[in-house]
Amino acid sequence: MSRGFRCAALLSLALLTACGQEEQAVPDPVRPVLFTTAEKKWPEEAQFTGTVEPRYTTDLGFQVLGRMISRSVNVGDEVEEGQQIALLDPASLEFAVRVAEASLSAAKAQLANAEGSEKRLQALAKNGVSSKASLDTAEQSRKTAEANVDSAEADLHKAREQLGFTRLTATFDGIVTATDASVGQVVSAGQTVVSIARLDARDAVVDVPEALVTQLRGKSFEAFLQTVKGPGVKAEIREVAPQATSATRTQRVRMTLENPPENFRLGALVTLRSNDASDEVITLPMTSLLEEDGKTYVWRIDEASMTVEKVAVTVGRKSAGEFVAVNGVMPGQKIVTAGVHSLESGQKVYLGGEPEL
Repeated sequence: MSRGFRCAALLSLALLTACGQEEQAVPDPVRPVLFTTAEKKWPEEAQFTGTVEPRYTTDLGFQVLGRMISRSVNVGDEVEEGQQIALLDPASLEFAVRVAEASLSAAKAQLANAEGSEKRLQALAKNGVSSKASLDTAEQSRKTAEANVDSAEADLHKAREQLGFTRLTATFDGIVTATDASVGQVVSAGQTVVSIARLDARDAVVDVPEALVTQLRGKSFEAFLQTVKGPGVKAEIREVAPQATSATRTQRVRMTLENPPENFRLGALVTLRSNDASDEVITLPMTSLLEEDGKTYVWRIDEASMTVEKVAVTVGRKSAGEFVAVNGVMPGQKIVTAGVHSLESGQKVYLGGEPEL
């Protein structure tokens, strides 16, 4: 073998060896993945949407018939105990008071006359001038006059009371929630003019699916305003409707709010969540679920090595687009949410941006 040929062969071998080393040095591609961080939250059956409503609402109306000439409040106005709310035309009842006063004056005059006649006959009877029968008649007349005075006084008291009924006042501090009569309208006795709700006691009212009502028994809840972020208010079940509505198959549940702040206004939307920690579950997107040979898995990301690991999970309730991971996943772990059928155990991944080589 010539020296030139031997040198060419050695050079070729060296080049092949270098190429093989370069091929071995090329790392496997690092795959980008979409992921979610597992965390516990309340499922649908452990939280409900409701409204803040008054515990006590009173319908106020006049106790007498009449034409309403004034109403000083509207829906949303706050009122204080004793504040005038509405007024009836008092003309006819004022006339009744004057008639009753005149009747009382006449009855008192008759009584004075009867008492005078009785005293005169008593004096004559002592001298033997008047008969026993005349004295008895005078006494009876005086008693009748006294009864007439009592009756007239009662009529006057009633007439004045009726006149007082033309003024409608608030019986407690509260807020007007409804008005059912307008100025100029003739209202009958007992007809609702305004409705007033107490502000010192408020409830959260929710409509709960019939199948879930039994699960609420004995649990406490917290109410959170939907429009304003802030701490929750403790809520306890106070009343459950005895039967479900035929249209929605839900039962109305009233929960007492414990010392709600002012921003828990009547009509505000609230979310009520169970305080039972066992009600919290981990939910994951359905796209993260891998099913093989009748078993279910998810891909968990090991952040230390930036690799993926296939983990068996037990699937609980499924709903639109997500499922409950009963076990196999812990809060804080990162779970792959896309491309689960094309991953391999130990495969290098990155979570975003440029891959770490």
